[in-house]
Amino acid sequence: MMPNEAPSEAVVEVQVSALLSGHDLTPFELLPDTADEYQATCRRCGRTVWVRGNSLVYSLLGDADCPGTPATYDSEP
Repeated sequence: MMPNEAPSEAVVEVQVSALLSGHDLTPFELLPDTADEYQATCRRCGRTVWVRGNSLVYSLLGDADCPGTPATYDSEP
């Protein structure tokens, strides 16, 4: 999503649902050659979710908790 663009209701719902299931989504990005289709991927399991407009959601995240292992992040000691 663009930095100054407010997320659609569908995007917010997907983000909350994914978080509650243990997924760590990348920021939603506008798909090429579309006006309102966005995609995000879980950093832990690699599954993807798509949102079109404010209503259509197609998700490969699944209904269960994220099967991936938590990502490790480099940090200063």
